[in-house]
Amino acid sequence: EDLKHFLIMDEENLLDGDVNFDGTVSVVDVTMITNEILKKENVGFIKPLADMNGDGRISIVDATMITNIILGE
Repeated sequence: EDLKHFLIMDEENLLDGDVNFDGTVSVVDVTMITNEILKKENVGFIKPLADMNGDGRISIVDATMITNIILGE
């Protein structure tokens, strides 16, 4: 039996860059964006939270922006 799971997210609980929706922005999120860019399996990846610059694409720019959040820049 093939079951699909859906995550209902409340806008108030969304954190830009938290692509795995664990409540923090971390190197795990950067790794997941990198996996998305490289077309690797990416279970739990939430694409809308990864598009940091709002251009509709997931790229190294988004990964860099998340890295800067982690570094406090």
